[in-house]
Amino acid sequence: MIDESMMYWLTRMDYICNFLVVIGGITAIFGLGFLILVGCAADPSVTWPERESIKRFRLVSILLLSFSLVVLAGRVFVPTTKEMAAIKVVPMIANNDRLREECDEVYSLCKQWVKDTLEENATKKAEKE
Repeated sequence: MIDESMMYWLTRMDYICNFLVVIGGITAIFGLGFLILVGCAADPSVTWPERESIKRFRLVSILLLSFSLVVLAGRVFVPTTKEMAAIKVVPMIANNDRLREECDEVYSLCKQWVKDTLEENATKKAEKE
């Protein structure tokens, strides 16, 4: 059953997806920036304390890029609002016996209406000729 809480989360799914994309993009930018800084500072004449800070920058950049990859990959599995609504509503409709009976009745009524309309059009055409 879809209650108020479920409806709230259905409407928030697009924002969650956008948030994941933004966080993944920001961390990817910072991670690439740190990698560029490490590449620029990788001078063989750098002394030992500076090499340790370069190693830290490299570690931070790898962690940020890994985090951004996980977040952006997670975005793939978070459905949008429309997808989440379909996930929740379609099975409820498909598994509802009462609705199936109503659909059968509506289908037979529509089928009869189309048949009657075609017959009427055929008789009108025959009368005109």
